[in-house]
This record gives sequence, structure tokens and C-alpha cells, in this order.
Amino acid sequence: MSTASGAVDAQPGENPAAESRINDVFISYSRRDKEFVQRLDHDLRKLGRDPWVDWDDIKPSEDWWQAIEAGIEGADTFIFIISPDSVSSKVCREEIEHALKNSKRLIPVFLREGFDMQEVHPAISAHNWIFCRSTDDYQTAFQTLLTAIDSDLIHAKTHTRLLLRANEWNKKNRNDSFLLHGTDLEEAEQWSVEGTKKEPKINELQAEYINASRKAETELHKNRIKLQRFALTGISVALLATIGLGLAAFQQWKRAEVVQEGQINALSRYSTALFHSDHEFDALIEAIRAGKQMKAQLTWMKSETRNRVTSALLDAFYGVKERNRLIGHKDWVTDVSFSPDAKTVATASADGTVCLWNLLGKRLAVLQGHEDYVTSVSFSPDGKTLASASRDKTVRIWSLTGKPLKVLKGHEGRVNTVSFSPDGKTLASGSDDQSIRLWDLPSYKELPNLIGHTGPVNSVSFSPDSKTLASGSDDGTVIIWDMFFEKPSVNLTGHEGKVYRVQFSPDGQTIASASADGTIKLWNRFGEPLRTFVGHKDEVNSIQFSPDGQTLLSGSSDKTIKFWNLSGKAFQTFKGHDDAVFSAVFSPDGQSIASASADRTVKLWNPPLQVSQVLSGHKREVTSVSFSPDQKLVATAGDDGIAKLWDQNGKLLQTVVAHPGWIRQITFSPNGKTFATAGPDGSAKLWDLNGKLIQTFLGHEKNVNSVAFSPDGKTVATAGEDTVAKLWDLEGRVIQILVGHQSGVQRIKFSPDGQTIATASKDKTVILWNRKGKILHTLKEHGDWVNDVSFSPDGKKLVTASTDGRIRVWSSTGKLLSTLPQQNNEAISASFSPDGQLIATTNASYGIDSDSAVKIWDISGQLLQTLKGHNAEISQVSFSPDGKMIATASADQTAMIWKLTIDRLDNQRIRNLSLNELLNRGCLWVDNYLHSSPDVEDGDRTLCEGIIQHKETPH
Repeated sequence: MSTASGAVDAQPGENPAAESRINDVFISYSRRDKEFVQRLDHDLRKLGRDPWVDWDDIKPSEDWWQAIEAGIEGADTFIFIISPDSVSSKVCREEIEHALKNSKRLIPVFLREGFDMQEVHPAISAHNWIFCRSTDDYQTAFQTLLTAIDSDLIHAKTHTRLLLRANEWNKKNRNDSFLLHGTDLEEAEQWSVEGTKKEPKINELQAEYINASRKAETELHKNRIKLQRFALTGISVALLATIGLGLAAFQQWKRAEVVQEGQINALSRYSTALFHSDHEFDALIEAIRAGKQMKAQLTWMKSETRNRVTSALLDAFYGVKERNRLIGHKDWVTDVSFSPDAKTVATASADGTVCLWNLLGKRLAVLQGHEDYVTSVSFSPDGKTLASASRDKTVRIWSLTGKPLKVLKGHEGRVNTVSFSPDGKTLASGSDDQSIRLWDLPSYKELPNLIGHTGPVNSVSFSPDSKTLASGSDDGTVIIWDMFFEKPSVNLTGHEGKVYRVQFSPDGQTIASASADGTIKLWNRFGEPLRTFVGHKDEVNSIQFSPDGQTLLSGSSDKTIKFWNLSGKAFQTFKGHDDAVFSAVFSPDGQSIASASADRTVKLWNPPLQVSQVLSGHKREVTSVSFSPDQKLVATAGDDGIAKLWDQNGKLLQTVVAHPGWIRQITFSPNGKTFATAGPDGSAKLWDLNGKLIQTFLGHEKNVNSVAFSPDGKTVATAGEDTVAKLWDLEGRVIQILVGHQSGVQRIKFSPDGQTIATASKDKTVILWNRKGKILHTLKEHGDWVNDVSFSPDGKKLVTASTDGRIRVWSSTGKLLSTLPQQNNEAISASFSPDGQLIATTNASYGIDSDSAVKIWDISGQLLQTLKGHNAEISQVSFSPDGKMIATASADQTAMIWKLTIDRLDNQRIRNLSLNELLNRGCLWVDNYLHSSPDVEDGDRTLCEGIIQHKETPH
């Protein structure tokens, strides 16, 4: 039998009790690897570490498993010994799952080979392994293990301590007496904020525990202030009665100020805690509350309090995606649908009703008549009627005023789904009776049934031309039906669980299916599988294409909403629901998203930044990407030695075999008529747009890492591994050699006026040169290789990216202006936006803190957006000339073009806003919710009174 780690202070032959005690590590292993684990346990204890190891080969029981759970929960780190036996062990897998549930830091140690990688738990596969096979050096592996265990040790121990306290609070029915208070609470909140980029991550229970503690503390402060106000009233009366109490009154008033400032600080911390636990909308409301209180007390408020409130407002305002909430249903909200004009939202609920809402959050009508759960709701194509399906075995038709128009009976089981055909001629419904019923419109006469599934039918979807219907069932299949012949044309098999939702793409060429097996599958119209999307941690209940067909939206029982590009990469995840998401849909205009949940709410969201194009075709890593000056072309280059030109729609126009081996950089000339490449053969090359070689710049003794054009297009600059940079004319003649670096030169750039050249080097410096090769300034603050350098559009600043994990901003005279927050891994690329207000950065992607994302910052270091879509390291990031798009090159063999929502990145103006203006923008965002939601306390409905100055859209 394989079991995992173990015992608190356990020696071989002892079995630990199920108690909550903090240990350094929990070791999960197969019993066949016991000898190795005994050696590991001995060596760890010898160095003062405290492992939890279960030594006994005992049969699983409830008490035994409780001991295992307690051991995992009480350990700072979870070590998994990888061998064929542990990989195949059910118990070991359960231990991994419990470690993941409790957000434990995982360290895999690879001991023995002989297993299929497909059998390895995904969480183990995703981490770097420490190799300790018989062919590896044990001491080296052991030292690596110690380093990993000791990494962020204080953070890990705090995580364990808070987890144990949160678990105890949860087991005691969330009794307030087990909550955090005072300094403990402040330290926990600070830990949750500072630990967002560390492992182990804060888990949901810990976040709930900290949030509940802050709520209780805030209520305590409120009550104290009420008492203080009462006391102040008494003091004021006493002042009128006698001057002798003046000093006491003043002291009491000052104490009231301290209490007031304490409450403002508490609200700010609570807002920050909410923000980092994925409740950005609530965080914004609490930040507004803190800001409003501070506004009334600015004359005496401490600067650190002002900064804390402003920071909370900025974080929440930048991060908020939720726009409004529809609250009113008394049970699960099972489905949500937009009207064709995108102005009305219909919701179906397990409370037996259908509700109609406007986008301001106001409930327009409650449709009553069903006698059981309402499972599905759908608008007619003309938007004049609404259909709802119910477990009461009926379909009902309603007017938009809520008037019942028709009851359709015929199903012998619960009706799970209903949908109008796009041409408005047919209504389809699917039921537990395994049939699909068709109804003629507008007569509502029943047409022949579609019979073919062997389980309940959960979803039906018409093709855009209404000639085809797709259905998904509990039987795990998708059936495509020919509506003319009223019979199945294709049966799609491949899911390992119930199919909950199907949908056609807007062009009718693709079908998406969502399943209880946690996956999404894409099929072509002929039923051939295209790809499988994996990423949700629970059943996928909903799937929908965006109106432009470029994005998939999914909702899951894991409480999240994900956005996917068509290559199967999730580039954004929305969190905020407190229970399963049953339905998530785009509005017809693509400007809004609605999600329905078992938490009884519907949330309205702004759509995320979207990948508009995925450029696929390179056989190895894409190392560089560049927009042409007119933005009509995109150039990519890769480790396959190939350069490719694409049009703005992602169509491949030209493929050029440019260099043997790889290409490090590709860039367009200022007139957009040529492009240059840098290669490992000691050369850079100039090409026309037809792929014809125009010139070769040959003279470097080693790899050419970078190539750049001067702004006038008359000079080409190259930088190489031979430590030198060179300037060339277009005839291939060397104009100037720049000598001064002590190691390979990674990047070379011209200033916008062409008079200064910047070079970034592995010698940890950036050098600024004039055109004659004279060194003007040397930038020396970085602690490791400098991988990239870029000038701001006005030439007054530079940004640099280094292997030391730092992004630094400098003046053109070499003065360090600012440093962006420390990155998890080495910084690879950094680039200014065309207006100079934004900086886009990428980092190396490896280890526990790997991060395949582009981060967009303002120049003060405020993180504005994170773009995720690539599944490997991003080599380069570039803004388009108009600043409305970003191009990225990645080791996943693709380049991506991203559309930016510039309104949400209007950073400089927002950073310079006064407190009044920040409050105004925040209130504009939440005002509809405050006025429309029945969930809002009466006192909060006036939260934004006196703040909102004008009613334009805040973003």
C-alpha cells in the first residue's frame, strides 16, 4: 500500500495522532520508497527540521485519514516523492488533493523512473522537480531541497498558522470568538497583501477568515464611534456649563480623532483584503467608504492614512471588473440571457420565477407561473417574447411585460433547456425524457420530436442559419441534427461526463461543448474533434462564443468564469461568485457579460482585454515580434531561423528562411518597406517585404543579438555577443564601432531624435553613446544581466529589464528615477507605450512563481493590467504605433496580438486625480448597484451623496 507522510515527532513504528501542530514538511511517499524517506527524515531532523512522516503500513480508516489531513494542514511544505508506485497510488493522490485544497506549497522529489507522465498529478507536473535518482548526487539534491523548504519561510509558516486558525473557526461553526483581532488581524491582512505573488497562495477559507475578522473589527469600531459621539455630545453640553471641563473635553475630542482615524485605517485594510480575495467590487465600496470619511477629516489626518486610503481606492478602481449585481432571487440562479438589443437581462431561478432587469440593476418584472425550478430562459430573435423551461415539465412563453402568453406541454420529464431558432420559426426544448421537442412559431404547434439521446437532454443550440441543431446530454454525447430531415447527422463522443451546454460559433463552422468532466471541447461542423480545453477545477456548466467568434466564455462549479482563445488557452479568469456558476453569457454587442450562480446572484462584468489574433506557424520559440509603422503588418521571428510577415487579420503573407539556427530580433524600418533580422551567424540582414535579401551586415565575431534602425532609416545598429555594437550604412559599411562593454550586448536602441544610442549588456550595465561612439552615461544599478532597454517617445526616459528581476526607469542623463516592484523571475522585456504613460513588461517563466503574462504598469509603478494567454515564457512585448494593441512573442511557438481597452489604462490622469475625483469615479462605478440592489443597507444608499459630480462613464 502507498501512503504518505507523517508523524509529528514520529519515529519508525509510531503512528501520529490527528492533531493540529505545525511541522516543517509533510512527506508523501510510497511504502516501497520507505528506506529513502527514512534517510531523508533523518537528515532533515539532524538539521533541526521537523518532518511529518507516516511510517506504519496500516489500513486506511477514518481516524487514520484524519491524522493524515491534520499532518498536511499543519505542515509548511508538502514534499511528494515521485516513483512509479507513488504516482499510481490512490492514497498519495488524495494527499496531493488535500494539500492543494489547503493551498500548500508543493515540492516534488523525483526518486524513481518507470511511469507514464500522463499518470502524474497535474499539480506535480506543473512544478520544477528536484532530481534525486540513483544516478543523481544525493547531497546536491538535499541542499536544493533545503533551499526550497527555506524559501519564503516566514510566509509559509504564517500561511500554516492562519490555516489552522481558520480551520478551527470553520469547525466551530464560524464562531466570532475565534476571529482575529488587533495586531493579529493587521499582520494577517498585511501578509495576505504581500503574499499575493508567493507560494503557498492564500486559500479561500483563509481569505474568508481574514475578511470575517475585519468585518467584526469594523463593526466594533463603528460601535465605539457611536459611543464616542454620544460622549462628545455630553462633553459639548458640559462645556457650555463649565469652563473647568475644557481640558477634559479637548482630550476626549482628540481620542475621538484617534478612533476615527483607526476606523478609516481599518476600512482601508478591509478593502485591500477584499481586493486580494477576488472581491474587487466590494473592495471598491469599502475604499469609497474610507475615502469619504477621510475627506471630512483631511485637515488632521496623518499622511500614512491618506496614502493607505488612496492606494486602496486606486487598487480597487484599477482591478474592478464587476459592474453591477442583480439581486432578488431567493434560490439558485440557473440561467441568464440578454435581449437582442442588449438592454434587458432575463434570469431563471430555482425559486420558480423568471425576472427581467435593466442594466442599471433595476428589476422590471417578476414572471410567476412555473411550479418548480426554472432551468432555462431564452429571448426570441425579435426580442418581443421570452421562453422559459422548468422542472414542472412545461415551457412557458411570456411578453416582456411579464404577461403569460402560452404554456407548452408534452414533455414527460423535467425540461432542462429551451432555445429559439435564429430565424424565429422554431422553438426547441430538451428534457429528462431524453427527447427534444420542436414547436412551430408563431402557431406553437408541436412538430415531430427528435429522439436519439439515451439520457436527459441538457442543452440545445441552433446554427446561425437555423438549419442545424446541436444537443448535449447526460449520456456524454453531442448530437448534430439536420432540421430538414429531422434526424441525427453526426454523433459526437469524447467527453467522460455529462454534457451540460453546447453552442455553435457565430459563423456556424464550430461547435463548443461543456461537460461535467471539467473540460470544454471544440468540434467542426462535421463532428471532428478540434481541441480540448483544460483549466477548470470542477464541472463546466456553461459555454458561449463571443459575438466576434474569437473568444470562448465558460462558467464552472469551481466558482470561476474563464475566457479562452480558440487555441485553448485561458487568458483571463474572473472570480467573485461564492458558489457554482451555472451560466455565463456575452451581451449581443459584446460590451457586457452576465453570470448566474448558485449564490443567488447575477453579476454584470466588463469584458476583459482580448487576444484579437494568435499567430501560429513557427516550429520553435517565437523570439521577437514587431508592428510595421502603419500597423498593417506584423513581423515575427523564431528559434527556427524563420521570419514571417502577417497582415492585421493574422493572415500569413510571407515566410523567409533568414538565418541558420535562430533569430534573436526582427524589426521594421521607419518607412515600413523593409525589415531587419539578427542571427547567430555573426550577421544582421535587411529584407524587402517580398522576402528578398537586400543587404547583409557581416562583421561580428559571435552571435548578433539585436538590430535597430535609426529614426531616419539611414543607419542600422547591431549588437553582439562579442561585446561590441556597430553602426552601419545601408550599403553594409561600418560607420562606427561602440566598444566599452565587458560582456555580450543583449539589446540596442536609438533615441527618438537618433542622436543617442542605448546598449544593454550581460555585464549588468546600460551604456548611452553619441553617434560618434563616445560614452555619455553608464547605468550601473542592476545586479545581473540587462536584457532590454527602451526609450520613451520623448526621449527623456529609458526603461530597462534585468535578470535581477527589476524593471528600472531612468532619465536620459542616466539618473535612476524609479524601480517597479520586484518581479518573481528575471525581467525579459520592457517597452514604453507611444504616449509614454505605460510600460509593458514580461518575465522569465520557470519555477514555483512562473508567470507567463504581460504586465502593464504606469510609470510610477502601479500595476494596471495583467494579460494572460500564452502558456510559456514571453520573449518580447511591443506596443502598436497607435498604442491600442500589444504584440507578444512566446516560447509556446506563437505570437499574440492583444486589443487594449485604453479607457481602463488611462493611468496618468487617474494617478493625478484628487481624492474628490477618485471618489467621483469610484462612485460612478458602483452608484447603480447602491441605488438598485435590495441587498444594500439603507444607510449605504446615500454613500455617494455629495460625491458624484458628473455622470459620464468612469472607464
